[in-house]
Amino acid sequence: MVKLVPLEKIIEFSNDGISDYLTGSPAPKIFFNNLAREIAKSKRKFQAISIITVRISPPLVRPKNSTKIRREELLNKNKVFEIELIDIGKCLKAQMRSGDFYSRLAENGFWICIQGDRAEAEKASERFALHTSKVSDTRSKIRSIFYAVSEWDTRMNQKEWIHEIDGVFFAP
Repeated sequence: MVKLVPLEKIIEFSNDGISDYLTGSPAPKIFFNNLAREIAKSKRKFQAISIITVRISPPLVRPKNSTKIRREELLNKNKVFEIELIDIGKCLKAQMRSGDFYSRLAENGFWICIQGDRAEAEKASERFALHTSKVSDTRSKIRSIFYAVSEWDTRMNQKEWIHEIDGVFFAP
């Protein structure tokens, strides 16, 4: 039996409190501080805000000639996937409007906060999907990219909303 290893188990995910070491996107702490400000502003001005989650599903690593996966093989596939994460992060940033912000909040994904309701967020996610699909080329190690949208409900606090988004983002 061939053992499959999820590649995201070996992807770099660390930051210095300001930016993600791999992609250069803002650190999660900065994202959540900005999100708290956006929620407060949204309450004052009765403006909708939404989060788009972008989860990149890396390939499972299949050993070539034996059931034992060579470290070298993992590192090569990992390197290609990390390059694609960097490219996708740059692509997302380039497609965001001013006032929107994002962060890499997991080994294999980003969250984007946009000023707008669910319909606007869905349009934005379609725009992101169109442009990120161009990132993948013949060297692609990405199985698929999943987009989900969650509009902030004024009856929720930030912690409840994040918990709801986490449930969607980390769902199998």
